Amino acid sequence: MHFLYKSDQVGPAVTTTTTTTIAPAKAITVTAAFAKSDWVQDLLDRLPVRIQVSSGGVPLAGAVVTMEFTGAVVGQTTTAADGTALVELKLANPTGRVAVALLIRASKPGFTDGATVLKQEFTFNALGTVIALDPILGTRKAGEVVVVSGTVYSAVGGLRLNAGVPSIVTVIGAGGIEAPTDSSGRFSVRVPVATEITVRAVPNDGGRYLPSQASLSVDVADRKSIVLEAAGDRDIYGSGDVITINGTAFSDGKPAAAIINVIHADAAGTVRGVAPIATDSIGAFSVRLPPLPNLFPNSRMQIRVTASGIGLSDSSTMV
Repeated sequence: MHFLYKSDQVGPAVTTTTTTTIAPAKAITVTAAFAKSDWVQDLLDRLPVRIQVSSGGVPLAGAVVTMEFTGAVVGQTTTAADGTALVELKLANPTGRVAVALLIRASKPGFTDGATVLKQEFTFNALGTVIALDPILGTRKAGEVVVVSGTVYSAVGGLRLNAGVPSIVTVIGAGGIEAPTDSSGRFSVRVPVATEITVRAVPNDGGRYLPSQASLSVDVADRKSIVLEAAGDRDIYGSGDVITINGTAFSDGKPAAAIINVIHADAAGTVRGVAPIATDSIGAFSVRLPPLPNLFPNSRMQIRVTASGIGLSDSSTMV
């Protein structure tokens, strides 16, 4: 700054110059990293970001940190005494591979704003579901109608993640009766009694949750057994082949009116099922499985065939 001072005294003017130096603002440095490198959807779609703010190598407390995602502010906080901050990015039902790019800014009066960009690609795995079936108490008579009820919810490692997952449930072995759950995953279905009742749930959320299956044993009096025989149409199959399971179900030497359910697991451990079918008038059945996925050399598939009928004890066999 320059100041011009003129004296009222007669004589030559005296000019005094004063210079004030303003120190430049100190620069802010921002570093950031995701709290996990291989994030999955198991933790409710939240991506925690750890942020460090400093200036001249010294942690900067009280700096305002703002995080932006796709052009919108998704989080804001203030750094602690050690210059750190934790901000969570919440994603809406992510599935598959998602590329995340975050713009993180830090500011504080007297300092030049700092910023950094944090980029990473994540794979969001679908969450597993659990069917919690309510017990059917007491001994039931063959041909009796019972209520099968329960709740479909999501869990990881035994930790329940939510109140329930809306789904479509199918009671296998009871003619494939279907029913929707309510918004909290609860369902109730009336079906003919069987010694083993199996329920399959298919979440109706577009792939965020995986299907699941659960079974319930029931004490049924005066029931007759089913003699079940089943075999594949070939001994060796290759990738892309269709497996056909043929068999018969008899009871007391007569064709059994039974519902046949086939569940199979491939070499990778993925469990699949097909729509239940009924035996024909001579107790025979034939089930075609979907084309096989890519298989490992010399791998084996596990195929279980189950037969159930009103007033009959369930029977199962491995093919």
